[in-house]
Amino acid sequence: MDTMPACRAAAVAGAGVARLPDFTIGADFESGRLVSIYDEWATTAPIQVVIPPGKHTSAKVRAFIDTSQLEKVVGTWRYQN
Repeated sequence: MDTMPACRAAAVAGAGVARLPDFTIGADFESGRLVSIYDEWATTAPIQVVIPPGKHTSAKVRAFIDTSQLEKVVGTWRYQN
């Protein structure tokens, strides 16, 4: 499967194991529909926001950047832990 929603739906239906970002399955963990089986494999990955120079940044993208604890680093944005 090549989309997070499809992988999530398959895992919730019991079709197998899925490796998905926490933000896509938080409610499923809270409700008990999904459980973590390999915590030692959990990783964090940086979030990169690429915005073409000189282009208008949409309100949705700006809201994501503003609420995601990102900091600007030499023309790029980096997540702050």
